[in-house]
Amino acid sequence: MGTKHDIRKRMEHLRKTLLPSEHKAKSERICRTTAQLFSHSNQDHHGPCKVFIYLPFRTEIDLMPLIHFCWDRKYEVYAPRVDKSTQQLELYRIRSEADLEIGTWGIREPKLTLPLFPVESWCNLDWILVPGLAFDEGGGRMGYGGGYYDRFMERMAQQASENGERQPRRVALAFEFQLLDTVPMEDHDFRVDYIITEEQTFYIDHK
Repeated sequence: MGTKHDIRKRMEHLRKTLLPSEHKAKSERICRTTAQLFSHSNQDHHGPCKVFIYLPFRTEIDLMPLIHFCWDRKYEVYAPRVDKSTQQLELYRIRSEADLEIGTWGIREPKLTLPLFPVESWCNLDWILVPGLAFDEGGGRMGYGGGYYDRFMERMAQQASENGERQPRRVALAFEFQLLDTVPMEDHDFRVDYIITEEQTFYIDHK
């Protein structure tokens, strides 16, 4: 399987080898399946569905169709911005692409003029979509090595524990080739609850 560095390098290479038409078709299929999951789970939901979603970059799955689906359904959509002073993710609600600007490393981020979504409200989210380079059927995830989402999940878990709240469901969207038999995991790494590819959906029960 190789080291984490080897796996990351291989997955980046595999994503780059996708033809634009393949990338678009697979991304749309993944977005469609995820939208169906949101819609089905939202049937008995009181109030708008709240989704924390990352903004696609380079070879990542194009999530803009899913983001537009959420906006069309009047879901509350939140996106991350890196606080450079703390190296933490901060959340902002976005209502259209006009709320975005080019930020750190050329990744689109919410504008700083938008109101901050407070940490105390994070557990009110219904869904968290997390990026990554490799996943396994046990919910294991390998990110990009920056630790931003690990720190985010740790802060949210602490908030949930202090207030006796449940944590939002964590969803990984991936191309089928990003699934491995086993992903190397550290003690501080979190696991996801769903993995959705262009071919299948996994629900991981961590109980």
